[in-house]
Amino acid sequence: MRKTDGVGVSNFIKEHIICRFGIPKVMLSDNGTPFVNRHVERLLDTCQIKHHKSIPYYPQGNGQAEATNKTLIRILSKMMDEAGGTWSEQLHIALWAYRTSKRSPTQTTPFSLVYRSEAVLPVELAVPLARMAMSAHIVPDNKKNDIEVAKERRDRALRAMEKYYQSIARAYNQSVQHRKFKEGDLA
Repeated sequence: MRKTDGVGVSNFIKEHIICRFGIPKVMLSDNGTPFVNRHVERLLDTCQIKHHKSIPYYPQGNGQAEATNKTLIRILSKMMDEAGGTWSEQLHIALWAYRTSKRSPTQTTPFSLVYRSEAVLPVELAVPLARMAMSAHIVPDNKKNDIEVAKERRDRALRAMEKYYQSIARAYNQSVQHRKFKEGDLA
């Protein structure tokens, strides 16, 4: 977005979130002025969307956008080295690459969590894989209905995230030095 003022953010929410995915029940944002203003609040009230704002220190939420941006910048810089041009021309491809690659915490792609199936890569159109044949009903599909499959995929992603967070906690706890204090000790 060129301008992150109230009108611009309100239009972005309407065009890129509501029109693409439908009206969400809840929107989570930080307390930044682009999200906390009368234009955004009016839109959210009109659509009956609850607006939750993160607290200033929220370890699970803080830094997620920055981590995603750092990854996107790394993807864009590699693309710029190879293809040239301006970063804005390559942004859509970089976003697609990010959304269709597996994330470590969930062991699945963001695309599959949103759309309930993996993205079809352009190469798969030229060389059909088993997955493409099944979706075209060339091969009989005896799978469960889409809702059950989506729920199982999200459950697997949740288990993978829990496992990931446990491994991070173990790594952190190994570096912690336990100290015992006695009465009268000053630290």
